[in-house]
Amino acid sequence: MSKYKFVTGLVVLLIFASVSFSIALTSTSTESNAASSPSTTKILKVVGIVKMITRTTLYLENNKQYNLSNVKVTYNKSKIISNKKKKAEMFFINDVLKEVTIN
Repeated sequence: MSKYKFVTGLVVLLIFASVSFSIALTSTSTESNAASSPSTTKILKVVGIVKMITRTTLYLENNKQYNLSNVKVTYNKSKIISNKKKKAEMFFINDVLKEVTIN
């Protein structure tokens, strides 16, 4: 009876080892395919407090400035942080500013 338990335990152990090994191989190959794919899009959202807006430039209180030419700018007047301060939500696609929402 002890030989039967030993053999059964060994078979179960081998099954679990082969399943976990195949899962590890599958996830590794998926990650390497995703990393080498040139069509990967990186989207980033940055939020800052507006210092000043000119026709073509957005100035933030942290002394950063962004060029607004070829950028979709949307004004949302319903959300105001204080009487004079406004929040800018900037969306970058592949490190290029595409859209700014001023609240």
